[in-house]
Amino acid sequence: MPITIRYAQKGDEAAIAELLVAIHTQHAEGRPDLFGKGRAKYSAEEVLSLFGKETEPIFVAESDTLGVVGYAICQIITAKNPALSDFTTLYLDDLNVSALARRQGVGTMLLDACRREARERGCYNLTLNVWAFNEGAIRFYEANGFRVQRTILEDILAP
Repeated sequence: MPITIRYAQKGDEAAIAELLVAIHTQHAEGRPDLFGKGRAKYSAEEVLSLFGKETEPIFVAESDTLGVVGYAICQIITAKNPALSDFTTLYLDDLNVSALARRQGVGTMLLDACRREARERGCYNLTLNVWAFNEGAIRFYEANGFRVQRTILEDILAP
C-alpha cells in the first residue's frame, strides 16, 4: 500500500477526527477513570482550526486507496525556565494509525516527518507522552529510538 506523508489540509479533518475517536476509545478502556467514553481530544472543527498554524504542524499519512490512514499532531514549544537551558522541542501531541494500516511502517513514516520538521526548525528534541497502560505504543516508540526522559507518578485519592 503506497503511503504519502504530507501536511494536513482542509478536507482531512473528518478522517483525523475519526481516528481521534478510535484512539480515545482505547484510552477510555485503559483508564476509564480519566477518559470518558464517546469523547475525543479534538472534534473535526477543532482539528480544522489547527491547520496552518505555524507552531502546530499536523501531518497525515494518505493511502491512494484508503485515504487518510494516520496523523501526527505536533506543537513547537520553546522552554523558558530559569533552572533549565532554553531549548525548543517538537512535542508530538497525538499520533494514530488506522487499524487497517498498522504494522506497515506508517507510524514510523509519520515519526520521520516529525523528526525532519524538528530538525528544520532547529529543535533540540522530539518529545511525547504515552500512558503506561499503552504497552504497544511504548514498544513502538522505543523501537523508534525514544527513551524515557522523565516519569510522572500518581497517587489516586478519589474513591
